[in-house]
Amino acid sequence: MNEMEVEVRPARPEDKEAVLAFCEHTWEDQEDYIRYVWDEWLADPNGRLFVALVEGKPVAIERVLLMSEHEAWWEGLRVDPQYRGRGLVAAMRPHARRYLEEHGITIGRMATASTNTIVQGMAARRGMQRVGRYVLYEAEAVDAPLTRLRPFAPEDFEAVWAFLEASELFAAVHRLYASRGWAWQELTPQQLRQRLEGGTVWGFQEDARVTAMAILSRPEDGENPLWPGYVDGAAEPLAELLRELRRLAHARGRAKVRGHFPIFDRVLQALEAAGYRRAWDPEVWVYERRYDR
Repeated sequence: MNEMEVEVRPARPEDKEAVLAFCEHTWEDQEDYIRYVWDEWLADPNGRLFVALVEGKPVAIERVLLMSEHEAWWEGLRVDPQYRGRGLVAAMRPHARRYLEEHGITIGRMATASTNTIVQGMAARRGMQRVGRYVLYEAEAVDAPLTRLRPFAPEDFEAVWAFLEASELFAAVHRLYASRGWAWQELTPQQLRQRLEGGTVWGFQEDARVTAMAILSRPEDGENPLWPGYVDGAAEPLAELLRELRRLAHARGRAKVRGHFPIFDRVLQALEAAGYRRAWDPEVWVYERRYDR
C-alpha cells in the first residue's frame, strides 16, 4: 500500500461538508450524531476537534474534551471507510497528546460498545485500561406526583459525601459518574458541590441520613430524556428512587428516563423492579489511561 502524506490540524467550518459525507457510513443501522454536534464542538473552548487530511481532503476526525483541570475525554473518532486501516488514528494521536500536555491533563478516558473490537484495540494500543461496564436502560415517564424524592441542597454536602464514601458501588465504579450522556469523569468533592449548587442531586433522607441518591446529567439525545448520570442506594430505596425519577421526568415534560447504569447486581435488580428496560443490546465499556505530568 502506498504511503500517504497526512496533515493533521484543528477542524475548520469548511471541513463540515466533507466530514459529514463520510460520517454517513459510520453505522448501517443508525444515524451518526456528528451532524448535530459539529457546530457546537467547533465553538467549544473546552475541547479540540482534530481533522486528518489526505491531499487536502478531510478523511478522519477525533475530539478531545477537557472535563476538569486534570481529566479529558476522547470522542467522535471517525475515519472515512476508504481510508480505514491506513494509520490515520495513529497520525492524529501525537497532536491530541500534545493538546493534553499543554493543558496539564493527567487522565484520559473514552467509551465504546462492547461489540466494537476495532476501538477496543485502539484503546489497548494507547495504553488504556477498562474501568467500567455499563448498560443503557430507559423507562417511560409516569404521570403521578412525587412522594419522597427531593433535591439536595448545598448544605446537604456532608451527608451526601458521607453516603458516597461508605458506598460499595461508588468504589466499584472508580468514583466515576456520567457528567453528560456518554462521557464519564471522577465525582470529586468539588464536583459534588457544583452539582448540589446546580440542583441536580436528588434523593431520599431518613433522620438526616441519605438512603438513595441520583445525579442528573446533561443528556445527548434528541428526545431530551431525564438522564441520571449516577444512582446509588440499597436495593429497595434505589428501586423507589428509580420509580420516582419517572415521575420527575413527567413533571419536567420529559418523555422518558434514560441512562447508562453500571453492571452491578443491586442496580440491575432495582432497574427491573422499577419498570426499566434494556434500551441497547451492547454494553458500553469505559477506558482510562493515567499520564505522568
